[in-house]
Amino acid sequence: MSARAEDVVELLTRVVRTPSVNPPGAEEAVVGVLQDYLDAHGVTTWRSDVRPGRPNLYAEVGSGAPVVLLNGHLDTVPVGDGWTRDPFGAEIDGGRLYGRGSSDMGGGLVACTVAVALLAARGVALGGTVVLALTADEEVGALGARHAVEVDRLRADAAIVAEPTGMEVYASTNGQLNWTVRLHGRASHSSRPHLGHDALADAWRLHEALRATGRPYLIGQLAAGTAANVVPAECELRIDLRLKPGETVAQAEEELVRLVAEATAGAPRAAEIDVTLAVPPMDPAPDARLADVVAAAFGASAERHHAPYTTDGSWFAAAGIPTVIAGPGDPEQSHTADESIELDMVRRAAEALERAVLDALALISRAELPADRAGCGA
Repeated sequence: MSARAEDVVELLTRVVRTPSVNPPGAEEAVVGVLQDYLDAHGVTTWRSDVRPGRPNLYAEVGSGAPVVLLNGHLDTVPVGDGWTRDPFGAEIDGGRLYGRGSSDMGGGLVACTVAVALLAARGVALGGTVVLALTADEEVGALGARHAVEVDRLRADAAIVAEPTGMEVYASTNGQLNWTVRLHGRASHSSRPHLGHDALADAWRLHEALRATGRPYLIGQLAAGTAANVVPAECELRIDLRLKPGETVAQAEEELVRLVAEATAGAPRAAEIDVTLAVPPMDPAPDARLADVVAAAFGASAERHHAPYTTDGSWFAAAGIPTVIAGPGDPEQSHTADESIELDMVRRAAEALERAVLDALALISRAELPADRAGCGA
């Protein structure tokens, strides 16, 4: 079926004009906008609170197995500096809509939501079920996606995450680990440094050890010392590492613990290491046919791309759901000032997602893959 351009523009305008900035995380109002649209189109919806006032929104069309999941995240990054337009004005200029979250990922949210409404409007059996899972907190801690698979027990036979990809198909993503590391030394007068232990010097040794691994460790923040003439007794570092497909969170955690221990071997007290974010990489699905079906629906190239960032797709893949990423919007627009998206691309993405769902359901049924799952709460 065809998505009405007017519906796409109206819904995306309402989404962008409803801030869902994270932190602090305020997704409830935008959930109301999307739920109202789905309810008006006769789609069964329900919410699940991830945190007070921070719900996931679910919807379902069809019945029985197999099950295909559509996903988008509800939150946006903060506005930031450099804007020349109202970040929540949803201004339209030259066929593009401007505003924070328009590309990442209001366009994907709207495309998924409209696609589900189109599927419901068919009024015929779909040959399975499509579950829409719109998740909170992707930009900070992925609380919503983890809640979906760990608490709500969402299961499916395939998943499409509608992050901005320029309508191309991404088959894999990096993972991400963040740590806060506190190093402990001993303060002394700068004229008698031998009586102290320099925690900042330990941090330097750790920095050099991280670089020597050849892996993309980044010390993004560092704080140490109390005065210029006092040997630093404490040093806190915040460290980021991107994991490639095939790497595991456990392996990376073991490596960092070892490197920290080696760098602080002479310290008076052991370092403290807190994991503040741990997102596994999303490996390509073993069966490439799902990516092929989605690519055909989107009119994408034959190339299967890899994203150097993380998405909620990692959590669906970790739950055993074959997952690909494809959606409207330019990924280079994400998190930028004057963020924008091409409106016609959102409309085309809604129609492409409708086709992709139907083709994926048919593919799974023909392939006789395990199809004993039944949406949320199964």
